[in-house]
Amino acid sequence: MLRFEWNSARLRDEDYVRLLNTAFDGNWSLPAFHWYFTRKFAGRVPDVVVAFDGDDPVSGGCLNYRRLRAPGGDIVEVAVVTAAWTSASARGKGYYTAVMREVARFAAANDCPLLLGFVLADNPSAAGMKTAGAILVPTAYLVSHTGASAASFPRHDVETIALPATEMYRLAERQADATIFDYPGVADWQSQFMQRLDPVEVLKVGDAGYALVERSEQSDRLQLLIAGDAQRAAVVASIAARSAQRGREFFMFGTGDWTRRCGDAANLEIRPGFITCLPTNGLTGNIEALIRSPWDLHSGDRM
Repeated sequence: MLRFEWNSARLRDEDYVRLLNTAFDGNWSLPAFHWYFTRKFAGRVPDVVVAFDGDDPVSGGCLNYRRLRAPGGDIVEVAVVTAAWTSASARGKGYYTAVMREVARFAAANDCPLLLGFVLADNPSAAGMKTAGAILVPTAYLVSHTGASAASFPRHDVETIALPATEMYRLAERQADATIFDYPGVADWQSQFMQRLDPVEVLKVGDAGYALVERSEQSDRLQLLIAGDAQRAAVVASIAARSAQRGREFFMFGTGDWTRRCGDAANLEIRPGFITCLPTNGLTGNIEALIRSPWDLHSGDRM
């Protein structure tokens, strides 16, 4: 019989990392676990669930807590499913579906009327969440590879600059007529966008805008784009071209049509995805309006 334990005292951090690496082919480290599974947001600590079949941990995941700001300014507390996993030997037994039902129940009990997930369109969990009642918000993942040719598109000079987090937070504050993630203070915003696992550069792109780029060993990950709608494609094309010139891969994520325009401008591969939005207490009018509004999320918003 499947049994759920939240924040189990039986498992050490190292045990969780081992379970994640069993499910995700060895991509997890202890620092990554701490960043995704233990960081507070607005004073709330993530909650971690593990499903046991007898004494064997077979599936689980993490709930991170965030705030969505609707176009009219209303704030909605949401839970974000992070790194939901099932051990290789336990797949095909319905454990993932059972875990999703449990995390939805837990989110509702913790005053989160929406449960969010970030998935690629070809991930089977997208169809599973839709069947469970989730509304799917289209997203796009933009990817280049070393040696890819840059598109012929007007580009700006890109320079690394030094700006304090308070100034970047001010520049990044969005008053868009869209659904966005709300960061109640500079500390929460800095923890999400600048205090990441790899070093983060602040880039000034001509007079067109700014960006935050996280530099992993082989790739540049555009975590935040600060530019007007008309300038976003030129800014992305400029940064992607800079990465290509340096023999590095480029990655970004976004919502809305502007993300695809950026992909076309920079000659990037466009991989469609979704944000799965599952109401945990029924689909009320204000929640449906928030979901069906345009969204403006960036790579760094994701968990």
